[in-house]
Amino acid sequence: FLRFLLRDGQLWLCAPQAKQIWTCLAENAVFPSDREQCFKWFSKLMGDEPDLDPDINKEFFKCNILELEPSLLTEAGIKCFERFFRTVNIKEGKLTAKRRSCMME
Repeated sequence: FLRFLLRDGQLWLCAPQAKQIWTCLAENAVFPSDREQCFKWFSKLMGDEPDLDPDINKEFFKCNILELEPSLLTEAGIKCFERFFRTVNIKEGKLTAKRRSCMME
């Protein structure tokens, strides 16, 4: 529902709300399925038309995704990491997007 509002309302999820969702579902998940859904949801937010405020991508990546205990990562968590990694490094000019792959500069 929240993703629908962001997409159709042409809104971005801002830092405080993104942090709150990440803390509740990734860091302090009650069930492993909560964390799994969080990873999938944030991966979708970083799709072709991002729903996360582009100005916070780097900070969110550094302060949340890179700080998560590695043992908590699942396949969906690694995909989430990859999406943020690509987005942040393309924006920084460290990677160049080439159709379905990236190249280092």
